[in-house]
Amino acid sequence: MNKKYKIAVMGESNVGKTIFFGSYFHQVTNLGKGKYPVIVKSQASDDKITEIIIQLFKKRQVVAGTDVRVDFSFSVDSLGMDIELVDLPGGFTTNRDYWDNEEVSKDLENADGAFFFISAYDIVNNNLEASNINRVLTDAISKIRSPIKGEVKGRSDVPIWFIFTKGDIVPDVDVDILSSKIPHIEIAKKEQINGSWFARKIYKKGGYVRAYKSQSMGKWPDEKTPPENFEPVNVVEPVEDMFEAMIATRESYMKKFMKIAAASVVLIIAGTLGASYYIDSSYWKSVAGKVNRERERNDYLEAIKLLDEFHSPFTSIILPGFIRSGNNRNTLRNDIYKEYESELYAPIASEIDKISNSTFPEIDSVFYETLKRVETYLDNSHFASINPDHYAKVKGSAWYFEAARLFNADPTASQMTPDEEFEIILRCLNYEAPENWRGRIQSRIDNLLRHWGRTSPSEGRPDDLEPYIDRAGQLISHPNISSEVAEYLTERINSWREEQNARWRKLAEDWVNEANNVKPEEGLKMLSSHMSEKITLPVRIILETAQANLYRTVADNALNYYSDDAEELQNVLKKFPAMPNSDKERIAQKIDFLDENRIEGRVKEINSAKSLEGLKKIVSELGPDITINS
Repeated sequence: MNKKYKIAVMGESNVGKTIFFGSYFHQVTNLGKGKYPVIVKSQASDDKITEIIIQLFKKRQVVAGTDVRVDFSFSVDSLGMDIELVDLPGGFTTNRDYWDNEEVSKDLENADGAFFFISAYDIVNNNLEASNINRVLTDAISKIRSPIKGEVKGRSDVPIWFIFTKGDIVPDVDVDILSSKIPHIEIAKKEQINGSWFARKIYKKGGYVRAYKSQSMGKWPDEKTPPENFEPVNVVEPVEDMFEAMIATRESYMKKFMKIAAASVVLIIAGTLGASYYIDSSYWKSVAGKVNRERERNDYLEAIKLLDEFHSPFTSIILPGFIRSGNNRNTLRNDIYKEYESELYAPIASEIDKISNSTFPEIDSVFYETLKRVETYLDNSHFASINPDHYAKVKGSAWYFEAARLFNADPTASQMTPDEEFEIILRCLNYEAPENWRGRIQSRIDNLLRHWGRTSPSEGRPDDLEPYIDRAGQLISHPNISSEVAEYLTERINSWREEQNARWRKLAEDWVNEANNVKPEEGLKMLSSHMSEKITLPVRIILETAQANLYRTVADNALNYYSDDAEELQNVLKKFPAMPNSDKERIAQKIDFLDENRIEGRVKEINSAKSLEGLKKIVSELGPDITINS
């Protein structure tokens, strides 16, 4: 029977995750590549993979990024593996707010291996620092490395592969250079710092961290057209390396576990069990006392935090579980949650009973206090199992308080920011209102969204519009958005994109004009610095064209100023190594011409020498190493 393994996937939108996996399955299922054949046993998964392969390799069309979790799970029978692999929308992985709802946290915490997809182009152009994926990589690594509750096994040996995608765009940058720009690779290699002593001291090497520069298909002629020649690089190899690494870490764990088990027997025989139990009990009593004091002060969250953080200094790896102190933690935690739920629910219930089907409440301090309590209550998922009836009642009333806040929102007469206005709209959309209220609420949402859409800055940098585009895209597919507003938001996104492009063009023109108004050498430095920004491809082309013109000017000036000085012309070539080949060739030809003339002149002088002394003088001028013997 195959053993089950889980691979987590991280990477922002459009980084190339789906195309990478499409290329992998095409190679191993259709072209027979790789060492380990795979079988996609789920019909739904097989249909989706087939769809991607047809679109990429037969229709030669770009595969749109996925907007839902897509199951790519498969089996590698030759290795005895059943592998769970789910492709995720980039927004789910780069937006920390989605992690719990979209099971991203669960994927990371239970992963036997992980792929982190990062654009090599973004790394080279210093754009990674500003991207979403860079901000969540550390959290993702922490989730993977943290030990699973209830398990002794450490997590520092879980393989993490960094896949630098779009390698064809930066062909001259190798994987070592890319890796040097990603501090998270070293973070992933660090020793485990949390969990049990066993986990930290035994499973601490973090050795299974690798980086690959990948080219999923080949050299793309443009962003929308897959290459005609299929020339993948580092697609099958990293996946199969992951298979081997996951098997190796699991086998390593079992070997280490047996060694520790044997050592534990020796410790027990040595008489440490009694002392360990005493220390363990003392430590638990101290923590339990702190928990009860917080409980008496009604600080339930702090009491629960103390319980969750309880960890005996070292005896938990020695004592058997059934005599270990704190075994009643779950019962104690459940009792605290019951008290906490009861305290929160009582004032909410009295306000829920006042809900009217015809009017909203007065918006005052009592309302906002109740709204805060409702949000706090619903954010605590434990309450759903502790008192399902209460939880259902509070959740069923949440629409009322959110809608009341929605109708009270007046962004034109207050200091409300566009972000706050959007958050009010989104929170209300996420709750289902009764049928008789939906029309009014939808109308209000529509009006506010149209107002929000008009708050985008009319001036500024192109990327100032990106938050509006992202948020509008987030709402278009929302089930509670009307088709009219979805159409409006689509129009706004298109308008913002056009405005973005116009701003980029204007910004590029300003940069070019600025560069053209200074010395060519200074202008080239200015354009080079702008190349490192997160610019669009059309802007890059404008800047590259301007660079080429400035290089041409540099070459023209050099040929004019140093028309008879080959050495100075050679210095120009050294000073500007990035100069286009056509301009380099012009200067090189001039250098060759000057060298030939110099040689011809010397030859004439030698031929015209009328005496041996005169010949020696001419030769001596050629260099100290050349002599004529009498």
